[in-house]
Amino acid sequence: MMSTGVGKRGVLVAAAAVGLLCSTSCRPSVDTSEAGAGGWPEPLRQMAVDAEQEFQAPTVSVQAVMDLPEDVIVVDVRNLDESTVSQLAGAQLLSTDQQRAEFLASAPTQQVLVYCTAGWRSGDYTRQLVDAGITAWNLEGGICAWAVAGNELVDADGKPTLKIHSFNDDMKKCVPATHEAVVE
Repeated sequence: MMSTGVGKRGVLVAAAAVGLLCSTSCRPSVDTSEAGAGGWPEPLRQMAVDAEQEFQAPTVSVQAVMDLPEDVIVVDVRNLDESTVSQLAGAQLLSTDQQRAEFLASAPTQQVLVYCTAGWRSGDYTRQLVDAGITAWNLEGGICAWAVAGNELVDADGKPTLKIHSFNDDMKKCVPATHEAVVE
């Protein structure tokens, strides 16, 4: 079984310490009213809605992440270039189809939280996990929603960063104004 060994609390300790996350229940539909001061950029909100409709995968808001089990496995399904720029601390990178297939085949008994830039790729992978009988959630709005809520991102060296790899030029619109969109 693959696990980061860090656990969700390790991933979320900085955000929880300053009280940025509140306990809410997992919701079946996108609600950006909890996204933080100023709300989500419109393209991010639309991407979250579209991903939910397309994949019908269980989603969890940034605020409700703290209600997930202590030992949830946090999985980043973005590519290596993206995760090098920024990531949730302690997340396990599954950047290739082969890595994702191996993880899926390992049939983890722990629950899984999956994220990408805005929720599309993670929605697809979450649906695959759920279809295989694994309890999993897509992080609603992805790493961009995480940043909108004021939560810390780290670079590949574990240092705080305000950069988000936006995957492509179109996705730059999903990156909150508080962060720098990077496309390398």
